[in-house]
Amino acid sequence: MIVWMVAVLSGFQLRAADPVVVPANTEPLTIEGNRFVTLCIMIRTTPWEVSRDVKLHPRDEVDWHTLEGVRALREAFATNNPNGRLTWGFTMNALEDGRKNYREIRDYVVECQKKYGDEVTYFPGYFPAMYLPRERVNREMSEAIEIISKMVGNGYRPQSIMGGFLSADNLRYLAEKENIHVAHAVIWSQHNIDGGGADGSPSYPFYPSTEHFCKPAQGKSDFIDCVNLDGWTTDMVSMDITAVEVSARSRRTKVGGLIWGIVR
Repeated sequence: MIVWMVAVLSGFQLRAADPVVVPANTEPLTIEGNRFVTLCIMIRTTPWEVSRDVKLHPRDEVDWHTLEGVRALREAFATNNPNGRLTWGFTMNALEDGRKNYREIRDYVVECQKKYGDEVTYFPGYFPAMYLPRERVNREMSEAIEIISKMVGNGYRPQSIMGGFLSADNLRYLAEKENIHVAHAVIWSQHNIDGGGADGSPSYPFYPSTEHFCKPAQGKSDFIDCVNLDGWTTDMVSMDITAVEVSARSRRTKVGGLIWGIVR
């Protein structure tokens, strides 16, 4: 179970958490004039899953994904953020895995959606656009959205995608075909590490261009109506210091915009 805490200067992600049942003491929030932290929990079966049959790392993580661990994390979040909502992202394998741990987690997440108004959505791995044809990524996003809608019930439909890296074609598809207008589709600080990376983009939310997912739209002619959220915003000072002291991988540590870890 991987946990991302991403600090952003906008509340676009709040659009991705419109609840089916709103807690009685939750007051409406506006984007303007506020600053938000989004907490995303990814449920997967192996590291760097790209699709059912495309896995970049063979490690089976079933023993790391337990109902007890998931519940403890969600309840700790609720204790300190009683009106808070978070986002759950499932890989395709995690949506379909029949083992007890994953069945129990899926049932629990459905309960959380109804109790807290959490967003439940698809996480197509970190690098789908790098290892799969654009058309297949689109098709599998639609398939996963349908699975999630049936799993949650009550007419629920995801309002975001937790994508890792998604191409401009994928973002346009989400906006035009799935009516989804926000996605985590770039990791600004990731370059030449893990299973892939990208070469530069704004480190804050932006509307992407049809030319490239890292390029902000320049006008109506190349505008994609799907806000691109950076999923790995990092404190610059911390990044520079730790990179020198330890290694390039340490840019993800200390007091950065990202806090990540494997919860066992």
